[in-house]
Amino acid sequence: LGNYSGSESCLLPKEDATVLYSSSNGGGREGSAGLVAWNYEKGRVAAFSTLLSATELQGADYRRLFQNTVEWVARTRDTSPPRIT
Repeated sequence: LGNYSGSESCLLPKEDATVLYSSSNGGGREGSAGLVAWNYEKGRVAAFSTLLSATELQGADYRRLFQNTVEWVARTRDTSPPRIT
C-alpha cells in the first residue's frame, strides 16, 4: 500500500464480462473499463485497472466497491457440495 509506482491499464472487457466501474482515465482513455468481472468455470474473476492503495481505500465509495467485488468473487457458483465416494 505504500508504493505508488505503476500505471493504470486500459482494460478491454471480454464479451461475457460485465463492466462494474468506468475509469476516469483508464490507461489514458477517459470512460474506459475500470473494473470488469466475469464467471469462470465454477468461480469468478474481477480485474481492476487502477492502483489500489491506502489513498483509494480512504474513499467510502471506492472502499465499498472493492469490498463488494471481493465478496462477489469469493462466493462459489457451485451450490452443491462435492460428493466423496
